[in-house]
Amino acid sequence: MKRFMILAFAIFALVLTANALEDKSISFEQLPKAAQEFIKTHFADRTISLAKMDSDIIGKSYDVIFSNGDKLEFNSKGVWTTVECGYSVVPDAVVPAQILDYVKKNYPNITIRKIDKEDRGGYEVELSNNLDLKFNSSYKLVDIDS
Repeated sequence: MKRFMILAFAIFALVLTANALEDKSISFEQLPKAAQEFIKTHFADRTISLAKMDSDIIGKSYDVIFSNGDKLEFNSKGVWTTVECGYSVVPDAVVPAQILDYVKKNYPNITIRKIDKEDRGGYEVELSNNLDLKFNSSYKLVDIDS
C-alpha cells in the first residue's frame, strides 16, 4: 500500500508539472516591459500574430511571431535572445556595433537575417548568403559555417 501511495503521488506530481510547463498564448501587454519596449523601438511597423510564454523547469521565456514570419525570443526578464528576420533584415540598431562593422566591411552586399545571443556571451549571426558567423564575447570572429 505504501508503494502504491508513493507511485500515485509521483504520477500526480508529474501530471501537475507537465501541465504547468505548457506554452501559453499571451497578449502584447503581458510581455515583460523590456520586451515591449524592444518591439516598440525596433519592430513598431510589424503586426504581431502570436505572443507566447514558454514555461519550463528553469524559468520562463517569451516568443513573438510577426505576420511576415519574423520571430523574436526573449528571456524571462524580457531581454532579447534571438532576432530572426527570415523575410526581412535584422535592424542595424539591434546588432552590436563591432559585429555590424565587421559584416559591412567583409560582406558589403549581404544582410543579417538572424542574430542569437549565446549563453556564454557570444553571438551567432546568420547572413543572407547562408553563412553563419560566430563571435565571442569580445566581438571577435571565432568561426564561420557555411
